[in-house]
Amino acid sequence: MQDKRTPPSPSKVEDLVDDEMIIEDDIEEVIDLNDPIFESSSSSDENENPRTEDLMQEDIVDDAIRVFRGHKSHHTVFCCSLSKNGNLVATGGEDDKGYLWNANTGEGILSTDDSHNDSVIFSDFNYNDKYVATADMRGKIKLWRISDKICVWETALMNDINWIKWHPFSDILVTGVETGEIYMLKTRKDDCKIFAQGSGIKSEAGIILPDDFCSRENVICILQDLHKRGNNNDHVEVAAFCKDPTFPVAASATVTSETYGKIYIWDISKQSLRHEMDQEGGVTKLVWIKASIFFTSGLDGKLRCFDARIGHCLRIFSGHKGALYDVCISSDEKKAITVSDDGTARLFDISSIHC
Repeated sequence: MQDKRTPPSPSKVEDLVDDEMIIEDDIEEVIDLNDPIFESSSSSDENENPRTEDLMQEDIVDDAIRVFRGHKSHHTVFCCSLSKNGNLVATGGEDDKGYLWNANTGEGILSTDDSHNDSVIFSDFNYNDKYVATADMRGKIKLWRISDKICVWETALMNDINWIKWHPFSDILVTGVETGEIYMLKTRKDDCKIFAQGSGIKSEAGIILPDDFCSRENVICILQDLHKRGNNNDHVEVAAFCKDPTFPVAASATVTSETYGKIYIWDISKQSLRHEMDQEGGVTKLVWIKASIFFTSGLDGKLRCFDARIGHCLRIFSGHKGALYDVCISSDEKKAITVSDDGTARLFDISSIHC
């Protein structure tokens, strides 16, 4: 049968030669792109995208070797500590509770339940790990015997607590309150002594120093120098001395914003600035360990390790999804515990950090 179709013009023939020609006899199947199967496939892909994005957001690197969950979700955990042997963890939080944990298994050992009426801001072990003390912002302090999980002593101060510390060699607590008084509490004896009468100006921080550790002039010089160098928006959040007497330096850290802070390393003998370092996220706490090594907890949820001799960050530990508020290093300097806005405590292995 004669093909009556108009033959293509020479130019169109060239186009057909250039493109791949489709011959009817070669067609095996005609696919209708309007078929519902393609619509459902497209719809399925669209539905999967949000879930994929969620999974990607949840896929955060977690360097922790143990995560402790027990405090109420979305409630800040304010404080943490490790027992001297590193086997126990104590925490306290915004949910008005303190917890004692097994550091090796993550199992909960003790809960203060409804013993406190405000945020627990202190939860720490005494010098021989026989007791753990918890304290809330309103001034209630309780002492728990670890062996049988019983509260053996408690007291209630008349003012809000700003800070509290164990004496390093006895069952004595020292605390500073909102109105400026400094109390010394002999636990289990109901003996209380006031070191300083309140002046109406709150006691912000305190520490018990060994004899002849430093002089008042050194501390004043460091803080005054920092005030001159620092940005007007900087707030000095922490200051701490290196533990090694052969390396006489101190570190201080500032908070400019939630996304920015600075760390200063001061040479005490020369009374001069040795290093100045930036940190993403303001610094909430700074803890020295080995000769020149210290750790910082940040508002960006990161735990960082620095070498003060060279002025560089050695490592960053991730895992938390909220700002960090406390960090504690074990006595053998192999573990670090942190607590956060995300309602968890996390234990990190820091044994690989070398001087």
